[in-house]
Amino acid sequence: MRNIRLFTYMTVFILIACTMFAEKRAQRDPEMNASLSNPDSQNYVPFPFPKERQEIIADLIHFMKKRRNRLKRKEEISFGKRIECSLIEEDGGFYIDRILKVPNRIAIVSAPYVFVIQINHEDGRTVAFYGLEDTGLFAGANVARSESSSFKPMRNAAEISHELLKTHPLELGGKDEILAVSPIHLQNSLRVCYLHHPPAWEVELRDSRKLLYFDTIDTQRRSRLFRIGRSIQCRHGKGENWTNTIRDIRKGGRHTALDSLNNLIHVLKEVK
Repeated sequence: MRNIRLFTYMTVFILIACTMFAEKRAQRDPEMNASLSNPDSQNYVPFPFPKERQEIIADLIHFMKKRRNRLKRKEEISFGKRIECSLIEEDGGFYIDRILKVPNRIAIVSAPYVFVIQINHEDGRTVAFYGLEDTGLFAGANVARSESSSFKPMRNAAEISHELLKTHPLELGGKDEILAVSPIHLQNSLRVCYLHHPPAWEVELRDSRKLLYFDTIDTQRRSRLFRIGRSIQCRHGKGENWTNTIRDIRKGGRHTALDSLNNLIHVLKEVK
């Protein structure tokens, strides 16, 4: 739908700023970890490093309550705020559906994984995605423009595998050739599947090939499958090699996926 627009509450990174990345995963301040359990801290969450579904939901609702408390009385209530108030009040207008734990390969982000949380309207349409870091702290959100708008729902590994076997049977070679289908967050030149979006999917095949599937949430954009044509080992954050290598690849009209955690630039070739 043309009227869909993503409202991003929190920008986590910018693709062009590759030279700012650390050489390994950003290290978290030990004092910040300790503050997660301190009710007087701004970083307090009911369940630090949540594991169970109800713990993840409790941390998300805690964040929403804090934000509602900061809402000015005369401030106009946006669609996103309506969703949050509905979930806080448990009035049934919206509900939390699927939660997916997604490993992170973006070095500048300290969280080793992010929980992507799908929120549906009472009629079943997907209207928002929220992200929580492994700590339980808020990582960002994407909300549909209005109640009449919606996103494609987030899928799991089995659903992705089933679709790819139907749409690209020759490339995959059959169900027995698939070793693993795994969610992943990594930067890419398509500018999709970021930290508070449904993830990209890494498909490992028995013949050692790897594919990347970008499953967009935009109803007007198609999901796309790519082969990893080659992977360039390039230390990001060291001079301009990382940035210049990416720029040279893209000059040729090729897409890239950046595994900055492992210093890898994947050159992608689309599978039609």
